[in-house]
Amino acid sequence: MAPSTVQIDRLAALKEIGVTRISLGIQSFNDHTLKLFGRRQCHPVESYEMLRTNGFTNINMDMIFSPNHQTLRAWIDDLDQAIGLAPEHLSTYCMTKENDFNTSPDEDKEVKFYTETCNILRSNGFQQYEISNFCKPGQESLHNINTWKMGEWLGLGPSASSQYRFRRYTNIPSLRQWITGLDSNAPILIDDTKLSTKDLFIDSLLFGIRMNQGVDFTELAARFGDHSNANLKYLLYRLVDENYANINETNIALTDSGRLRCDAIELEILQCF
Repeated sequence: MAPSTVQIDRLAALKEIGVTRISLGIQSFNDHTLKLFGRRQCHPVESYEMLRTNGFTNINMDMIFSPNHQTLRAWIDDLDQAIGLAPEHLSTYCMTKENDFNTSPDEDKEVKFYTETCNILRSNGFQQYEISNFCKPGQESLHNINTWKMGEWLGLGPSASSQYRFRRYTNIPSLRQWITGLDSNAPILIDDTKLSTKDLFIDSLLFGIRMNQGVDFTELAARFGDHSNANLKYLLYRLVDENYANINETNIALTDSGRLRCDAIELEILQCF
C-alpha cells in the first residue's frame, strides 16, 4: 500500500478477508529526497501508526536509496527513522536508470550506500535473508521466498501476475477490461508464457542465488530435474576460488563480496544455458 491509500475502511476490509501482512511503500521520509525520485508522499508515519492501531502486526517498509541524487547522511536518517518505528521487515532498493533517471550509476557510491545499509540494519537486529530484504528473526516474507524459489502463486486484480501449473501470466492492467474478462469467465491476460522444468530450474537458480541461504542443488534437481552442465559447474567453482561464493556439500551461497556483484554473476549463470 502507498501511504496515501491507508484508510480506515480499507483496512477493515483487508482484515475481514484475512490479510495479515502489509507492505508500505514509504520510499523516503524526506520530502526533498522524494522530489528527487519524482514522487509525492502523504503522511508516512501517520499511515504506519494507523496500520498498528488497526491490528496489523506484520508490516514491511519499502525504502529506496539513490546515490546519484541523495547524500549518505540523508539515507542514514531515513533508515534511522524507519528503524525507530520498529517494522518487522525492511526492503531497501537502489534507484536505477529504469526509474527515469538519465545519469550513469556511480558504482563506488552504490557500494558505500549498500554496505552501510547492511551494517546499520544488522546492528539493529535485522537479519539479511536476501540482497535487498531484511527482517526481525522469524519474520521473513513467505511470499517473497516462495517467489524466489519458483513456487506457485496467484495474483488478484488488474496488473497482478501469477505463476501456476507451468504458466506465468499477468492480468490486463485496465480495470474495465479486467472486469469484462471476469464477467465473461474469460480472463484477459498478457505475457502468458508456458514454462518448462528447465525454465524453472534456471529461474530458481537466478533468484535463489540472491538469498543468503543460497541454492541447494539436490532440492532443485528433485523439483525440476537436474539441468546443470559443465559450464555452470566451472563457473560456480570459479566463484568459490574468487571468494564470491561458498559451497557446502550441495549448497552454494554468495559471500558478502559476491552479493555486491550479484547482477553480473546472474548474467554469467544465464550465459551457461
